[in-house]
Amino acid sequence: MPSAPSIAASPTPTDLLRRLFAIEQGSLFRFMEARWSYLDKAHARYRQPLMEMVQSSRSNSAALAECIVAAGGAIGRTPVDMSEQYLAFLSFDFLIPKLIEAQQAAVVAYEQVLKSAKLFDAKTRSLLEGNLAGHRAQLAMLAVAAPNASDNNAENLDRL
Repeated sequence: MPSAPSIAASPTPTDLLRRLFAIEQGSLFRFMEARWSYLDKAHARYRQPLMEMVQSSRSNSAALAECIVAAGGAIGRTPVDMSEQYLAFLSFDFLIPKLIEAQQAAVVAYEQVLKSAKLFDAKTRSLLEGNLAGHRAQLAMLAVAAPNASDNNAENLDRL
């Protein structure tokens, strides 16, 4: 799971955007497809917000990729860690803390990048601020879901 990477002393705007792109691409939300069992078993009130988070992550990635290419940079696909194949077998209750952790890392990364906002044009700044606001809202929704998640996840750990 990607964490909020530290930003070098003098990164280029493209470097900063690539860092955010990698976080969006490496997000656990890429596994939150409707076909996965843990989403089907999620309480109905969380299903739609989670599906919206999946779409938001994809949209964020696409918009960041456009900015990178427009700035003359190139993007690559983020490799999938083979150990993540087991996420398909984990319950929603087990994944909630992992999803919260991923959102927290994204918020920190966007905040770090926005400290260098003067490097970006108004359109890119607006995109980054919008993405940050989205991640904060998603984090708030996940925080509400967390107390409702079961503390008993031993059966999921046995599967690994």
